[in-house]
Order: sequence, then structure tokens, then C-alpha cells
Amino acid sequence: MTEPLSAIVLVTLAIQEFVKSGTGDLAKRFTAEAVAKIPVLWGKIRDRLTGKSLKVNEALAKLESGDSTAIETITKNLDVILDEDSLFAEELRILG
Repeated sequence: MTEPLSAIVLVTLAIQEFVKSGTGDLAKRFTAEAVAKIPVLWGKIRDRLTGKSLKVNEALAKLESGDSTAIETITKNLDVILDEDSLFAEELRILG
């Protein structure tokens, strides 16, 4: 089972390129290799959640437009998937 903060950490990592934080701050916190994995991580999360519901699709669109208010919706849905699919959870953990 996934720890409660794991999903939020994964979502927060995955949306870094969309959130309006300074590029310099991002570079300070992550290595170049980690930064390169962010789009891959987000793509896997987005692909897995797309089509789950209209609310989730809207939340995905909000995040991709830089609106971080949808993090909670995405995190809740991702948390369920991570609990149900240990292989997917491990794949994201390795990327994150």
C-alpha cells in the first residue's frame, strides 16, 4: 500500500514544468537527470488518469495550464490507482 504522501509527492514532482515556479529554483532542487524525467513522470500519470471522469479530465487540464488548485483531485485519484496497481506504483516510484 502507498504511503499517504506518496501520491502528492509524485503529482507535485510531475507538474513542476507547469507550475509557475522559477526555473532557477527547479534547477537548484533537481539534477539534470531528474528534471529530464519530469515530463515522462507526468505523461504516465496523465495517461493513466485520462478518461477516468470528467472531473479528473478537467483537473488534468487545469494542472497543464499552470493552475495548481487541481492537485487534490489528481492526488486522490492517483492514490487509489497506486493502491490498486503495485507495478504502476513501482514504475512511478523509480521515475520519481
